[in-house]
Amino acid sequence: MTLVTVELLTLPHSGLADLSYEEDFKPVALLNEDSAAITVQADSEYETIEDFIEAVESGENLQIGNSGTGAIWHLAASALEQEIDGSFNHVPFEGAAPAVNNLLGGHIDAVSVSPAEVINQVESGDLRVLAVMADERVDALPDVPTLSESGIDLSIGTWRGITVPADTPDEVVDVLADAAAATAENEEFIDRIDTLQLGYRYEGPAGFAELMNDQDALFEELIPSLDLD
Repeated sequence: MTLVTVELLTLPHSGLADLSYEEDFKPVALLNEDSAAITVQADSEYETIEDFIEAVESGENLQIGNSGTGAIWHLAASALEQEIDGSFNHVPFEGAAPAVNNLLGGHIDAVSVSPAEVINQVESGDLRVLAVMADERVDALPDVPTLSESGIDLSIGTWRGITVPADTPDEVVDVLADAAAATAENEEFIDRIDTLQLGYRYEGPAGFAELMNDQDALFEELIPSLDLD
């Protein structure tokens, strides 16, 4: 078995891996999903996602930090950029933590990272999340709206799931999927996900496959348009 992340989809479209999620793997279970979150300093002039988008649309040169060029949080900000027909000044860092630190220091205007990577600073009153790129509000930030609540149909982020090689017999996949489903319903597992400040989402083989199909279509269109070479 292999624990896979969203990079299973993004790396092939970036020309960095010769893999196919459809031809090389069978999905067993999705166990986690963390949407991108647009986050600013608590005292930022951008108090809502509408303020932020209006500033971009008016031509303000906003600097938005990410975890590296071509990484998922850069892709998330780029997807938003295209949805609003705007332009960000993307600032890459070697991971989400240095991006968040630069936001705290006032060196950039915002970051596009996961809720888990800013939640401590949000709770301390140093940062404010304007919106999450998810279908529904996330449990860790119940008062933060989704982009869809502002009329932007965009859901993007990272996730973790279990797969097996494509030649694994279906009856073996069924056994593993049943075990994963039982684990995903276990309160100890759910509590552990919560302790790690990760987003809980369970899907069986069919639901996991649907997620990957939908997001692969998104990345197939998005990544080539960014000219990452």
